[in-house]
Amino acid sequence: MTHLKRLNIVLAAIAASWLLTTEVRAQGNFPPEDFNAVAMVNDNLSSGAGRVEIRVNRWSANAERDRLVKSLVDKGPDELLEQLIAYLKEKGLSRIALPVSPFLEKLGVPAALRSAGFDVHRWDEMKPDELYDGFDAAVTDVTYAVAETGSLVINASPEHGRALTLVPMYHVAILEPKNFLPDLVDLFARMGTERPGTVVMITGPSKTADIEMTVVTGVHGPNVVQAFILK
Repeated sequence: MTHLKRLNIVLAAIAASWLLTTEVRAQGNFPPEDFNAVAMVNDNLSSGAGRVEIRVNRWSANAERDRLVKSLVDKGPDELLEQLIAYLKEKGLSRIALPVSPFLEKLGVPAALRSAGFDVHRWDEMKPDELYDGFDAAVTDVTYAVAETGSLVINASPEHGRALTLVPMYHVAILEPKNFLPDLVDLFARMGTERPGTVVMITGPSKTADIEMTVVTGVHGPNVVQAFILK
């Protein structure tokens, strides 16, 4: 099979998936046992806090399936910082990389980590190669979280290098309600408008398998992905 034929098959599959998802969302014709389809229609019928809760719950179910660990934060930034510091200490992580993030600055993450004794370096204070030199974890914000697939989406930029979420063995992501999108259709619509240069999509920890299908995590990226969700 030529490369062109393979490409045509892949594009046809993507197009079929997009059309099916759009049809389900528009008409609500779905098998009753299909959790994703039910959630998709409920998302369209709900609004405000109810819609966000549906997306968070759906994202959580799909993320856990792919071994992405999540924690809900009910009481705001103070509780978040307590949970974050406790988690990093429990895992024995001391050298932390951060993006240049107004969101993390607003939450007080860099200052809190430094006050707790962590060795914190921001992306604009390092060279990409330095990530290979003993950084235990990256703590980042995200651009989106896709409920349909349980994925994290990060638009890489000069302030948020893509290596941050690909090199350290631990990736800790901090999410807020506005990050959650129902499905890939919405994500692609946003990307078509925003036109980011490079996008990192993370669905659980890095996984690979040999010919005997023995799955190993952490070979080509983080071994652990932990998400803290601000409610």
